[in-house]
Amino acid sequence: MSFIFKTIALKISSRPDISLILSLFFIVILIFIINKRKQRIHNNRTFRSEQSQRLEYSSVSPSTNKEIRWGENLQNVDKVVFQEISEQEIKISANNININGLRDAFTGVDINLSSVLYQCLYCKVFYQKSSYDILVEANNKECVSCGKKNIVQVTDIRSIVKKAQHEPKIATLDNYKEYVGRSVTFEGYVFDVKTSKDGQNYAIMFEDKRWCEGFKMVIFRGKIDACGGKNFINNLRGKRVVVRGLLRHHPFFGYEIIVSQQSMILDVK
Repeated sequence: MSFIFKTIALKISSRPDISLILSLFFIVILIFIINKRKQRIHNNRTFRSEQSQRLEYSSVSPSTNKEIRWGENLQNVDKVVFQEISEQEIKISANNININGLRDAFTGVDINLSSVLYQCLYCKVFYQKSSYDILVEANNKECVSCGKKNIVQVTDIRSIVKKAQHEPKIATLDNYKEYVGRSVTFEGYVFDVKTSKDGQNYAIMFEDKRWCEGFKMVIFRGKIDACGGKNFINNLRGKRVVVRGLLRHHPFFGYEIIVSQQSMILDVK
């Protein structure tokens, strides 16, 4: 800067007319530079002030539920913590899904919303508790729709995000062995109705063979009345029956379809 003033002084002493013009020119440039620097400093201060104000203001702190206002000292307020939303919270916040009209994947009956419900997390089908209990006892807790062991109790209807209906496989005497552990529908002629020695279990035989050898529908003790009673079951002999149930392969009794209520016997001809 001192060099500029010295140069201006020399010019003025040698040629006053030109030196005056040049001096004024340099003075204008100098003033312009100074003003630009002041403006830049002012802008930086304004920007930092706005950033500070943004940090000092928020609506509600999730961790403290305290309102934070402009100019409040943040040292006196608990730090705002942003927590991840859990999967359960996401489910509950979703719109409730109407599950009226959904059917139990095992029995095929409409889901009763007042009963304890279970859902397969993999294929999203539903079970009522009585059906789930049969899966635990007779199917190693495996879903009759997908075969996975991912069935859990529904603790809150609001948590249901997805739902699915299950249509059972159609089994025949030629292919029923392919559907072990699955829900099937089967139509066949009843050659005989056999009872266990204690008279508490029934086998409706679709093949003219011994209990342990032929393909059959079975009704276990405790389910006889729910399946129509002894007279209804015995009268199936010589009829064509359409049945829906769980197909399993018992290590001793062989291939069988398990039913638990009369509605699973879809038709009798």
